[in-house]
Amino acid sequence: MTREMGKVLNETRGDVQETIDMTFYMAGQGRRMFGHTVPSELRNKFAMSVPQPLGVCSIITPWNFPMAIPSWKIIPALVCGNTVVKPASQTPLSAVNFVKVLEEAGIPKGGWSTWSPATATRWGRR
Repeated sequence: MTREMGKVLNETRGDVQETIDMTFYMAGQGRRMFGHTVPSELRNKFAMSVPQPLGVCSIITPWNFPMAIPSWKIIPALVCGNTVVKPASQTPLSAVNFVKVLEEAGIPKGGWSTWSPATATRWGRR
């Protein structure tokens, strides 16, 4: 990040730490994805919502926090079973490095796809 966009090293470290913190928090939320029981307007009827994945989530991210802000969107989407991503065109390498870490952590292939208009290169597999 420091090389890619000129961010001060301490701020780069903060961005990475924010990503780590968000990942730990959202990983824990995966255990709490229960349906919500809501009162029915009809007598003797049971109503319940069940969370389901939406599918592919295109995530538009800013260049100034190229790891922290994408993590706020990528991790919850993955925890919910969606596939993701598109990084900011000004800082694609930070997003690519983030995705590499996700892959090393065991995120299945096809759970993510990164594309950068700046380089017109695609990483990941669908």
